[in-house]
Formats: sequence, C-alpha cells, structure tokens
Amino acid sequence: GPGSGEPPEQYSGPDDAFYEVPDPLPPGDAGQLIRVQDLGESDGYAHLRVMYHSRDARDQDRAVTGIISHPMAPAPEGGWPVIALAHGTTGLGSQCAPSRFQTAAPGFGLEGVRVATDYVGLGPVGEVHPYLSGLSEAQPVIVSNRAARLLPEALAGERWVAVGHSQGGHAALFARELAAQRLPAHQLIGTVALAPPSLVKDTMTAILVALQPKGFAAMTVAGIAATHPDAELTDILIPAAAEAIGTLVETECAAGIDRALGLFGNTDIVVANPNQIEPWATYLQAAEPAIATGAGPLLLIHSIDDRTVPAFMSAVVEMRTCSRGEPTVRWVLGSGGHNGIIGLTFDLDRQWTLDRFAGVPAPSNCASGG
Repeated sequence: GPGSGEPPEQYSGPDDAFYEVPDPLPPGDAGQLIRVQDLGESDGYAHLRVMYHSRDARDQDRAVTGIISHPMAPAPEGGWPVIALAHGTTGLGSQCAPSRFQTAAPGFGLEGVRVATDYVGLGPVGEVHPYLSGLSEAQPVIVSNRAARLLPEALAGERWVAVGHSQGGHAALFARELAAQRLPAHQLIGTVALAPPSLVKDTMTAILVALQPKGFAAMTVAGIAATHPDAELTDILIPAAAEAIGTLVETECAAGIDRALGLFGNTDIVVANPNQIEPWATYLQAAEPAIATGAGPLLLIHSIDDRTVPAFMSAVVEMRTCSRGEPTVRWVLGSGGHNGIIGLTFDLDRQWTLDRFAGVPAPSNCASGG
C-alpha cells in the first residue's frame, strides 16, 4: 500500500550527493519516496526536491528525481488538485536534470500541488535518460502523483492534470495513455500537450540522414542504446558518430549535443536507416504517441511556424484521438514558433484546465476537422 516501506530520508547534505542512488536500491512501490530535501518557501508554497520509485521501459524499479511544490494554505475538501509538469528537452545526463537548476516546480498559474519529474535516468548519477521513450517519461509523471500523496503536509487530492511542452508534450500524451492502468485510484481530468512530436520512427531517421543539427535524433537513438543492450549505435551509425554521441550524452546537455554534432557538417553518418532495421525500428515505433486510447480530454497547441517540431505532428495526434472519439481540442497559432506558444496561450490553457477541474463538459473540435 501507499504507506509501505521505510519513511524517506530527510536529506540535508550537498546537492550533488542527493543524486547518488542508494545501492542496492531498497524495494518500494511506484511513487514511494526515497529521499526528500527541503528547498525552502516562496509565494505561499513549500518546495521539496524528491527522489522516488518509478518503473522504466523494461518495467524495472528505478529511482527518479524531481521537485514537489505545495501550497502552505489549508487545502480544499478532497485535497489540492495536482499539476504534473512534463519538462521539455534538457539532455540525457545527470547534470541536465531540471531539478538541479530549479528551486520550484512550475505550476502554469494553477493553484495546487505542483510536481515536476526529471524522468527516468535524468538526475541520478551515472545513468542516461532514454529520450522520447514514452514509458520512461510517462511513468514518473504519473506516479509523481503518488509521491505527492505520500507527503502528508502536501494535502494532495486524487484529481490531476498533465501539462507538457515539446518532449514534455510527448510525455504528457503517454501519461494520458497509461494513467488509467498505472494509477487507477487517481483521476486524470485533462492533458495539455504543447508542440508534441509524433511520427518519431521516420522523423528521427530523416533527421539523422539529412538535417543539421542532428541533436534530437542523436538523443533519441542514444537513449535507446542506453536502455536496450541489443540496440548498438554502430548498427546504424559510422563508428566516429556512434562514439561521439555516446560521449556527448554523458558530458553535454541539449544545446551542447546539437552544437557538437554540427561538427560532422553534412557528412553522411548513417550506415543503415534505423526505421528499417531491427531492433531499432521496433524501439522507435514504441516512442509513437496516441496509438492507444487515453484518459480524459486533450488540449493540443501548436504554431504553424514551429521549425523545431512541425505543426503537422500534433495534427497526426489529433487525427488518432478523434478517430477514437476522445474529446480533443487543437489550437493552431499563426505565430509564436516552438517556444513562444507557452506564453501566448498561458491564460487560455489555464482557463481550459480550470474548467476541467470545475467539471465543465470538455469541448471537442474533432467533428469540425481541425
């Protein structure tokens, strides 16, 4: 049950040592807290850095890190709603974890318990994050709700919303897909996915083959190689590129990976297209969002001038969810690019989410074809 196992360690040492995972990892249910560090208070919220149990893509028990920020005011009846934030691309190595450079969990202007996971493999020392692995992103997002519930002072309720941008949009879509199965006692009342990538298998192959910079695709294949011993980078890339990527993901965060891969210029680094050979094709296909039915209403947001994640990617997601009759709204902005849409739609997303918590029937623009 939720209260099983040892109480979490109240950690007060140097920040770096917080990310050293206990070896061996004591067994624990998904969401169970391992370690908690007080980060102080601001704006009526208490902030805690946490390490808790989750599962990875191979269904192994893993320690994941993140931040929980909770109101210090008395909670409404039924507890505070939970806002689970899925973060955008930061990198694959321990030093790239958002909880290392943030002191509060973002809340999208919503009042409630705010949880911001680092995902599997991003945070703990010596691990590599499986970038765009739906299971490795989504499970820590989902069970962060249980972690919040297990902090008695957080007064977290059982209703929650998943919000994410870019990689986080991808993670939020997978959280929506897995929520009912992984966390049946909690109700996911809505999912907001801004600029989420889709068509992963073919897109990542195309980027490796043709585009500069190759960072997103490099992170995706490096994450697969780190997670699955049967997937060798040298099966798909020239040795120099495979070696460079292996080193980069351990030493650099996202911008550095992009920059360093620019050094290959227009060199053809691909020896076999990963979308055409096994086990690569299967693992890339597993990264595809919205293939299975998801829980609750969905809000998709994109800009037509997004040059990082093209707008047609969320159109594909909308087509899939609408075909299953899932309440879906997709807003397409005329400008804002990849990052600008966050600020431009802040008030609208917030209102959409407040309406879901208030029990307003979910809108859907599926029938209108867009």
